[in-house]
Amino acid sequence: MDEYSGKRALNPTLRKKRLKPLNDLFSMAECCLIADTVQFFKDMNIPFCPRNAVVDILGVIGSTHISGDFHRIVAQHPERYLEPQPHLKGVLEKLKKSGKRLIFVSNSPFWYVDAGMNYVIGENWRDTWDVVIVSAGKPRFYTDNSRPFREVSTTTGRVKFKKVRVLTFVTKLCFLFSPCLISFGKILYVF
Repeated sequence: MDEYSGKRALNPTLRKKRLKPLNDLFSMAECCLIADTVQFFKDMNIPFCPRNAVVDILGVIGSTHISGDFHRIVAQHPERYLEPQPHLKGVLEKLKKSGKRLIFVSNSPFWYVDAGMNYVIGENWRDTWDVVIVSAGKPRFYTDNSRPFREVSTTTGRVKFKKVRVLTFVTKLCFLFSPCLISFGKILYVF
């Protein structure tokens, strides 16, 4: 209790310094890996510094994610990591038939999204969406107007250099009429 100055709460500065928010599915996976590692150390009577363990685990997760190894492994063997969700396509089609505009927004690159969605929903998954946005850079994507949209070749996966103009209308539409927006990426948002 001395650490907490006799209180059960940390002040905001200590909270920011010592606690990691669990605010998305990736955070939950990190938390599970940290918990499993700590449990392994305890079960094997391996002495460890908790702070060092967390820093090392998060560092490995970050480098694996940034290097693209994670994306490559999952894209090569989606059946090992993803579950088909055939009912999801029906839900999305029902929303579209009711007049909703569907926009897919992901921070992941197209080739990874395509491999995953082909497995989860089916080959023509892009036909369900009015717009597919990849490598979005969320959360800045929602507020940063300075980054232009770029078209990705669905054949080669390469980014094209020409300026995309048609999304201006769609982006304005979604911000004006947020009930029409479904953003499906790392987190599913329905507004």
